[in-house]
Amino acid sequence: MLLKGGIIAQPLEKTRRDGTLYHRPKNIEAAIDAALTQDLTTQCERALIRDYGSADYLPSECLLHLIRNARRRDDEAAYNALLPLLLARCEANLNSHVASTIPGARELRRDSRRTRFLMRVATSLNVPFLRKPMTPFRLETGQAQ
Repeated sequence: MLLKGGIIAQPLEKTRRDGTLYHRPKNIEAAIDAALTQDLTTQCERALIRDYGSADYLPSECLLHLIRNARRRDDEAAYNALLPLLLARCEANLNSHVASTIPGARELRRDSRRTRFLMRVATSLNVPFLRKPMTPFRLETGQAQ
């Protein structure tokens, strides 16, 4: 989609239970628009930044949008480069926010390491990974929308 000569994020299509559309915060829309104008190397470099305060930090919602965009365009290079970066963020979040006292925490951590390993194998073999449709997901809560 083009707007004023620039690329804009694909609008959300999912609705809440009451039928209203989900809307991204304006700062996330702006960050997605900016990321869509950048090359894959720059996107990956930004995805590696963990400092939320950095001007180059790429919010996880933007990273997820770039991954979905790559899938829509059948851009396996972008998909295979960006998905492991999002999974690494999810794993870091899981490791730092899920207390060891929670039942099943150890298994969750083990499963996240397995997923990261499988992603490395799939990427090295250039195998398309996770080809089923993704559901909307709130990264800050870890729950489907």
